[in-house]
Amino acid sequence: MKKAKSRFQELASAWLPVALYMAVIFYFSSMPLPPTAEAGVLSNKILHVVEYAGLGLLVARAAKKHGLENPSLRLVVLAFVFAFAYGASDEIHQFFVPGRHMAFTDALLDSFGGLIGGTINVVASRLGGRRLRAWL
Repeated sequence: MKKAKSRFQELASAWLPVALYMAVIFYFSSMPLPPTAEAGVLSNKILHVVEYAGLGLLVARAAKKHGLENPSLRLVVLAFVFAFAYGASDEIHQFFVPGRHMAFTDALLDSFGGLIGGTINVVASRLGGRRLRAWL
């Protein structure tokens, strides 16, 4: 017989992956010369989109686990806004890191990534198998 999760356990299982993912982004943003610095401008921009697509996917997942289910547009908008806010704060943070700079275009790419991640979550939830839907 399964034991019911406490409210804290539900919140932690929903939002802890988001917080950990954000911590990883913060860690790499704190590096004066990140590992991707030599990859080139285009791949750096692609990395912003992919990195924040992961964040958007996790934010949409957490919001659904926390009770926000319908309409799906809300999940996508939440992922977009969350990614933009965290991306903008990350760019401000990078302003204070030696060797880094702040770029508004990066925050826009971050929000676009959040939009993609939120959309992937919604679409995968509807089209995916039972296990995928349970995780998302």
